[in-house]
Amino acid sequence: MTDARPPWAWAAVSVVVCLGVCWGALDAIPHVTDEVVYTLQARIFAGGARTAPAADVPSMLSYPFWFTTPHSRAAFPFGWPLLLSLGELLRVPWLVNPLLMGGVVLLTWAVGRPLVGEPGARVGASIVAVSPALVLLGASRMSHTSVVFALLLAVWARGAAGSAGRWLLGGLGVAYVVVARPFDALLVGGPLLAWGAVGLLSRRELGRLLAWGLPAAAATVWVLVDNSLLQGDALRFPADAFYAEWTPERPGCNRLGFGPEVGCVPVDGTFGHSWGRALGQAGDRAVALDRLFLGVPLLGGVAVLAAVRRPLLLLPLALVGAGHLLYWSPGMAYGPRFWALGVPGLALAVGALVPASATRWVPLGAVAAAAAGLAWVWPELSDRYWCVDDRLARYSESLADDGGVLLVAGEGTRSAGWPRLGVEAFQCDPMLEFGDALLLWDPLDGDWQPRHALADPSQTDLYRARFQPGRPAWRVVHDVATDERTVVPLP
Repeated sequence: MTDARPPWAWAAVSVVVCLGVCWGALDAIPHVTDEVVYTLQARIFAGGARTAPAADVPSMLSYPFWFTTPHSRAAFPFGWPLLLSLGELLRVPWLVNPLLMGGVVLLTWAVGRPLVGEPGARVGASIVAVSPALVLLGASRMSHTSVVFALLLAVWARGAAGSAGRWLLGGLGVAYVVVARPFDALLVGGPLLAWGAVGLLSRRELGRLLAWGLPAAAATVWVLVDNSLLQGDALRFPADAFYAEWTPERPGCNRLGFGPEVGCVPVDGTFGHSWGRALGQAGDRAVALDRLFLGVPLLGGVAVLAAVRRPLLLLPLALVGAGHLLYWSPGMAYGPRFWALGVPGLALAVGALVPASATRWVPLGAVAAAAAGLAWVWPELSDRYWCVDDRLARYSESLADDGGVLLVAGEGTRSAGWPRLGVEAFQCDPMLEFGDALLLWDPLDGDWQPRHALADPSQTDLYRARFQPGRPAWRVVHDVATDERTVVPLP
């Protein structure tokens, strides 16, 4: 008799593996600039506000994807920081994504049962549980794990003939993607909504249709109103407004499409986006996905070939793969993160190929392969990934119990690279290294107030007297090239 119980054990394994990577390699802190900004915005939400006050001196708080005026906030959609704020309220923000990964495992099984049968769904869920391509994101504070969870929830509801409540859960899943990653909502959520709506209309199930479609419609209105209030234009997204300030010489550079005017930062030393560059970036993602799907080269390719026999399982990967050709950013932090939505489908396709007699052994092989893959990338993750570590945060504990002002002076640059994770060359500079100090900051009412240091000591004295009177202060000189810090108390 086939075991039809949910794979709770594999869900638990995934949570534990994500936590192991999170604490063992990443020190349970945000590293990539996106993660740092998500965390700061989550702290604002945890404090009960949408935005924080403007920076006292904007240039002293400059950081990628962060607005400092007319108020402080992230330049990303608000959905994921809003969810992450629950972790901030409970002081366990590092736990949110690992728990979502456990949910991804269970939903992969639930979605897969009618598609590939019980044994195949169980094998697919076990692969998802340990796949480095998802575990790396599940150990981080990136938004992609939550989007995979939400879309799987919607697919599960779409495949049900259950109550309107179940359809409502699916509709809420798509609605979450709208407020967390609107482009993914357009690429995958929109077709999924249409697919469900057609079936409900054909059966004239209007109650379920409303439960299915209204949350996404409400979320869309919410996003447009938020854009209007913060950017002054309902159709202008936060990232577009940020790049207009950050790179005023390249107006409209964050749009989709091709041409020399597309792209806000140089890729491989040059601006612009073309079909050749798009296909090259897709090739890089494909190579990374092949290796990180189960940690061993060619297993990702085997999964794609398996999915060709079941095109529906390949559809999410095809949609995000084709859609992201239009976007200029390589998007390779933590591996091929833009393509994370396709991993559960590939895992189920592999599960469908496994003979029933081997379903007890293939998951053990997946664990071994994934362990090898994680061991392969571990040194890069644990070696100041994306130029950030927690040493300054730990050192601050010895400075003062009630905080103070950290005036950070960065010097020089250094080259870094994480080729096993898809990033060959990278420049760590004082701006990115400032992320170390931002780990200490609460934008609403933080004890620690990090700032870029001023070169003129007299100007520093004026700044402290006007904006930080009576607060202790330290000058932190960070030599980026040697990665050494000198911390000097200021009188």
